[in-house]
Amino acid sequence: MVDTHLKRILDEPNLAEAWDKVRRNAGMAGIDGQDIQSFGLNVFGRLQTLREQVLRNDYCPLPLLEVRIPKDDGSERVLAVPSVRDRVLQTATARVLGPELERSFADASYAYRAGRSVAMAIARVAHYRDQGYQWVVDTDIQSFFDTIDHSLLLAKLRRTLNDHSSLPLIQLWLEASLHPGEGPPRLLTRGVPQGSPLSPLLANLYLDDMDDALLDRDMRLVRFADDFLILCRDRAAAEHALDFTEEVVDTLRLALKPEKTRITHFEEGFSFLGVDFIRNLMRPQNPDAGRWLIPDTPMREAAAHQNGPNAEPEPPTLTPEPEPRTPEAPDLPAHPGPSLRDPRSSRASEPFPPDERFSNAEAAQLDPLLRSLHLTRCGHSLLKEGERLLIRNKHGIVTSLPLNRLDQLIIQGNQLISTALLRHAQHTGLHIQFTDHAGRPACALHASATRLDLQRGQFALENDADHALMRMRAFLDGKLHNQRLLLRRHNRRRQDPDIELIEHAILEMQNRLPKADSANALRGLEGAAANRYFTALKKLIDPHWQFPGRRRQPPTDPLNVLLSYGYGVLFSTLATLIDRAGLNPALGTLHTANGRHPALVSDLMEEFRAPIVDTAALGFLKHCQPADFAWDSNDDYPCQMRDTTRERYLQHLQTRMRTGVIHPRTGLRTDHQRLLQMQVAHYTDLMLGREPVYHPYKAK
Repeated sequence: MVDTHLKRILDEPNLAEAWDKVRRNAGMAGIDGQDIQSFGLNVFGRLQTLREQVLRNDYCPLPLLEVRIPKDDGSERVLAVPSVRDRVLQTATARVLGPELERSFADASYAYRAGRSVAMAIARVAHYRDQGYQWVVDTDIQSFFDTIDHSLLLAKLRRTLNDHSSLPLIQLWLEASLHPGEGPPRLLTRGVPQGSPLSPLLANLYLDDMDDALLDRDMRLVRFADDFLILCRDRAAAEHALDFTEEVVDTLRLALKPEKTRITHFEEGFSFLGVDFIRNLMRPQNPDAGRWLIPDTPMREAAAHQNGPNAEPEPPTLTPEPEPRTPEAPDLPAHPGPSLRDPRSSRASEPFPPDERFSNAEAAQLDPLLRSLHLTRCGHSLLKEGERLLIRNKHGIVTSLPLNRLDQLIIQGNQLISTALLRHAQHTGLHIQFTDHAGRPACALHASATRLDLQRGQFALENDADHALMRMRAFLDGKLHNQRLLLRRHNRRRQDPDIELIEHAILEMQNRLPKADSANALRGLEGAAANRYFTALKKLIDPHWQFPGRRRQPPTDPLNVLLSYGYGVLFSTLATLIDRAGLNPALGTLHTANGRHPALVSDLMEEFRAPIVDTAALGFLKHCQPADFAWDSNDDYPCQMRDTTRERYLQHLQTRMRTGVIHPRTGLRTDHQRLLQMQVAHYTDLMLGREPVYHPYKAK
């Protein structure tokens, strides 16, 4: 058989992958009563029979089973469920046609597309609003899925696909009969069945001409399936946009829903995708969905990063977010997944504000340095399907995201990882970091970018005592400087004389660093400074948090919990950057190099503890309540963050990583995460003899 779409659809590996996806979706039986479990018996024989039927032109889809699901508003959602056999073949078809059709889709479309989500559509609306597009055409299409014209859809497929061998199959599925629970079956002459694995792809394709027509008129369009907005600068433009949209929709033999079509303004307010917009506010209609729907500052600023007037932003990469589930997928219980967002995150109280010459909006336009996923709840399975990462729990699939958009995977607690995912990490350099319940790094899996010249330089300097002391002094100089700066800025309004005395005492110890002539003397100064520093932190927070000073193993109070967890996140990020640079992480200076602990990671993170983690922890604690933590004196971890608290805090930390700053030595505009990378590069040059001394990062 010539290499056509049909051949690729019927290839045994593709059919097997399609069956696996249908099996994991765990949908209901079709009209024949055959469920997933029974189809799975002798599944390879069934797939071979299916393949032969298509090749012999003997394949005929079974009728669709009509299922009505009540909605909250009293109406019903009508699904047309194919048999398991037909779902497998449709999924195999979508796997082949999807990538080719996806290339033709407009950037304004967000539904049922890999790497896109409801939250991204919301962020795009907020971006246009902030750019002055305050008038809104708010509409959707009347009975869209049920009224798609088959002849126009097939014509669009012929124009778009470079091979038409799959079209007879698609035509069979479009013209199937529908069996309701009661009454005679009826033949589908219009529409695509909601419940079919192919329907979301065909629906997006059908509206692609509308997208192109509106975007060609330079309109600001945000579309999620048949629900869409057009944002305009004035009412006249909005009226023109609505008139033109009605004309375009009419050419597609569709109609706008009259009761849902209007011209409005952000001052008046409107709802879109489960979010109420009113003036500059966004409020989720379901409060529990807020962290999924409401874009945080990095996400909204990412929406502003575009290549043209209507180009769309890259997906936010601080933490990847679940894609919207297709109509045929089973509904899952609401469950916070790995995407962590918190609309309450605030930088208002941060003592290290970005340099006024460099805003966070500018920082957000930088391409993400490390695209990270933090999995904070136990009991998941991490699988590789094609080029995607699937995360499942006992309820089903929690999220799915492209592996090529992931640089770092941080896994907390007990999870299961497939060997296919481990092999992918080995081949691509995906860094997988394991942490314990408190977020402390335990071990890592990675494909090291070994550089023999660099590691020879590290080993050559290992026994150079003078060089080692120079590095230790530099690490501690940066650490103590940044500790003093944090105390000074937090004390500006308090004017607490005790904190001023502590800051001066730490300055005195910092001034003694150049005269310390041994590693023990330097570590002694560090310990004395740390004792005073944490005594000052005790004065900076509300006494009801009962902070006793630094307690590491285990942390005994909320601030210590936040500090320990934050240091773990900082450690994981630096470990990935050091590994990518090709440095040997075991060869440290300030921390003992014993071969079991990545001492270099601990060395380089010292100067960043105060400006990143301590700053984030103090700011976050101001938005916490005692109920956000759990205490149990009989537990190995007597104080713990609750799951939702941990997720909010993680987002707060990631926001801090993306805060815009000016590098104090180079004057470059950057963010905190890139500062880490710059210091790793600076240390690399030191090991190669390109730099004579190490210059720590000192915040200003």
